[in-house]
Amino acid sequence: MHDQAIKQLGIFQEWFEGNIIPPSKEGESEALLLIPWTTGRPDYREIYRDKPDWAGYGWFYYMVAPFAKAPEAILPIGQTSYMSTVTNREEWLPASIGVVGARGSDAHLLSLLTDFMETAELPRSMRVGRTAFPTQCSSDTKKLLVQNGLWLKQRTHL
Repeated sequence: MHDQAIKQLGIFQEWFEGNIIPPSKEGESEALLLIPWTTGRPDYREIYRDKPDWAGYGWFYYMVAPFAKAPEAILPIGQTSYMSTVTNREEWLPASIGVVGARGSDAHLLSLLTDFMETAELPRSMRVGRTAFPTQCSSDTKKLLVQNGLWLKQRTHL
């Protein structure tokens, strides 16, 4: 069984590098793969659901990078508000994306993302507590976030 799993990982890695992101040349990635990580939607634990479709098969899109032996960084890109059915008040949840680079481009990926965040003047740290980022911002900050496609509209219907 172990040998079969190793063989399947090799097949996936070969397919990924041949069709999605080729391995790095000189430590740089030719392309990036963006994966939705968190959506900023509440997921109440008292709501019981059927098991996920992927359960038991050993595959979920969160596993793309580890299966491809590729570097990945998770970036918080914003937060959305919602009316909590638990606290009966407005709460906030983060939204984030996974950024996958080519195998062997670990340092390049981190450098690229750091430069992007600095250039876009995005926060490079998150708060602890109820919100990841300030919920009130100046009109200049909001304008910058809107221009960069990072302003997430408030969700009240979730």
